[in-house]
Amino acid sequence: MAARLFPPRSQRVPLVGAFGPVLTLSNATRSSPFRPYLLVAVKISLSILVVIKAVLPCPPVLWTSVLLATWEVVLRDKPPCFRAFRHDTNQTIGGNCTDKRITWASRPNENLALQIYPVVITHDGNYTCQIVTSDGNFHHEYHLQVLGKEHHILTCFR
Repeated sequence: MAARLFPPRSQRVPLVGAFGPVLTLSNATRSSPFRPYLLVAVKISLSILVVIKAVLPCPPVLWTSVLLATWEVVLRDKPPCFRAFRHDTNQTIGGNCTDKRITWASRPNENLALQIYPVVITHDGNYTCQIVTSDGNFHHEYHLQVLGKEHHILTCFR
């Protein structure tokens, strides 16, 4: 019999986060011969305005237990891109990320948050942080909806 990774929908806990409503928090355990496995997944919907700076934090975990952290960015009409940080070698890699406005908020060995600055309409999409630790996997998924139109200021001289 396969282990259930997520509890039944009736046992999921709704939360409200600082950046907007958190849709669900799922906490599931799976027994293994060696140690229990923990998977925590959080989904957050955010509406933000153009031109501001957005910082998307990863799940809070004990830093010494981090093995690997990845960000997957899926924007409308574009192929997915990813950024990854391997803690033991202090190495970062990225694949297929062409938008220079989407970066690490600081050095990934200090903070795993993703920064978008300035936010533009094309940043509408899904952003997922996945952290692999010695205790299990932790996921934060953000659905980002960008509000407003990009305005171009035209100055006229008389």
